[in-house]
Amino acid sequence: MQWVTTTQILDDLKFSDNSVAWKTFTDHFYPVILAFAKNMGLSSADAEDATQETIIQFLRLYRDNRFQREKGHLSHWIFGVARNVIRDFIKKRPKEYSVPDSCTRTSFWGSVPDEKAILHTWMTEWQRVILSRCLSRVRCEVDEKTYRAFNMYALEQQPVKAVCEELDMTPNAVYIAKNRVLTKMRELKRCYDE
Repeated sequence: MQWVTTTQILDDLKFSDNSVAWKTFTDHFYPVILAFAKNMGLSSADAEDATQETIIQFLRLYRDNRFQREKGHLSHWIFGVARNVIRDFIKKRPKEYSVPDSCTRTSFWGSVPDEKAILHTWMTEWQRVILSRCLSRVRCEVDEKTYRAFNMYALEQQPVKAVCEELDMTPNAVYIAKNRVLTKMRELKRCYDE
């Protein structure tokens, strides 16, 4: 997997119909938007449609110079586009979705999360994807034993003694492996959204 920052993606998309740039952008943001749409209550089919519509609207608005880097992160701006597209999908639902539910006595609007909950859902998905990509990248950049020690100790939460025995390492070497991977992940996370 090639490591690409959002700045690089934006530069490639600005005036180009480059299919590689377009694929990089969709690989970068599609999973986040799709998971967000599903978490907002859209069916799988509607979530796919809303994700595609979000990406198309983003590109149109971006090429119209509507995104200004100095006003915030790209992920926040895409969140706004996705939120509006998803709301439009929800509004287009058949009327039976907006009548009170006889079991719970709540209407559709009573089940719609507030702005704070919506933003939390987006940020949770965004962080999950970033951490997953950072972890994949770090795995390529550190040696196998270092990554295995980190995985066993930090992710699988195995006792340090078990990790030492399995990998023939000292406790100090396990702690160093964990710190090395976490430091690299923090560096990658910082540049991911630059």
